[in-house]
Amino acid sequence: MRGCFKPNIQRFNLFLLTFLIVGDFLLHVRISLGQQQVAENIELIGRLSDCRTPHDLFIKDDYACVAAVESLKIVNVSNPRSPVEVGSCDTPEWAWGIYLLDNYAYVADKRSDLRIIDVSRPSSPKEVGYHKTPSWVHSIYVLGDYAYVGDCKSGLWILHFTLN
Repeated sequence: MRGCFKPNIQRFNLFLLTFLIVGDFLLHVRISLGQQQVAENIELIGRLSDCRTPHDLFIKDDYACVAAVESLKIVNVSNPRSPVEVGSCDTPEWAWGIYLLDNYAYVADKRSDLRIIDVSRPSSPKEVGYHKTPSWVHSIYVLGDYAYVGDCKSGLWILHFTLN
């Protein structure tokens, strides 16, 4: 059938792949969650068609923060059938990865560093800081006052920061 998703595999093994910080060590952890049933009836119920090339997203409450090409987009998803963009903040390059903590979006902006954007007012997010990296930033994770940044040529960067 055209336009219908029908998986052939009925079961698969699901693993949680994550990093754990213990003291001064960053540990790689793989946890088996066992065998899971594959969903058979997946239905598209909502779409935001003018959100160009979304690379990553993070959901908090009724909002999705989307790293999309040259901007961070904030989308109200309280009604999943009708998502609405309510704000955006341009980034210098390609917004590639995102992590949301409290009222700040930490954006891995590919060729242009780590960007920190205040999203406390979803309709008017604004950049409040950045950190230059030597190469292409693809991923970001924030824990406390530390940002873990994946730079494609120079590896894992661990940055300590404070916000006013």
